[in-house]
Amino acid sequence: MSTDFWAGYFSGSVGILVGNPWDLAKVRLQAGMTAAGSSILPTTAVWTAGAAAPVLGYGALNALLFVSYNRSECALQRALLTQKSLVTTWLAGAAGGLATWVVSAPTELIKCRAQVSMCQYSSWRIMRGVWQTQGLRGFYVGGLITAVRDSVGYGFYFSSYELAHKYWPFRTQREDHAARHDVFKVLLCGGFAGVVSWATVFPLDTIKT
Repeated sequence: MSTDFWAGYFSGSVGILVGNPWDLAKVRLQAGMTAAGSSILPTTAVWTAGAAAPVLGYGALNALLFVSYNRSECALQRALLTQKSLVTTWLAGAAGGLATWVVSAPTELIKCRAQVSMCQYSSWRIMRGVWQTQGLRGFYVGGLITAVRDSVGYGFYFSSYELAHKYWPFRTQREDHAARHDVFKVLLCGGFAGVVSWATVFPLDTIKT
């Protein structure tokens, strides 16, 4: 469990640091902030806008996701008396995605509000404002659509990753190339899974924003 937790936490944090500029542009486009071309990414400074909440939140989210996914898949295989399949992988991914709702809903709300703020409020200031005005319930505004998005999205993410991994067309015989080949394989299969999962839930993500 500790390996799943820390691997998930590290990958989630790194993913946010790398992808935040593109996520910032996506959220601002979804929010309709396109009247002036410069309003989407006005300055270099805003490339980190809203990053604090997801760096912390998505580390915990990914940790919870991978722990929940692995445990759910094992439980499903025992309950259904079956080996690993795309169906059990999808269901386990959906269960893992649903389990992350408690973290993803408040994290997404704070992140999106920070990213669309014209005053460039920090994540911490927005979090404090939500707590003072709405209390705990305020962090779960839009929580239902976030839960559906995450459940469906992660179901397709894990199943498409396993599918790509299973039908990977390239093989290597040399041991000295095996490690580099495996890294390349994981990157491409993960990229494919990410594209598939986002393609299935992007309308839900736009509604959520």
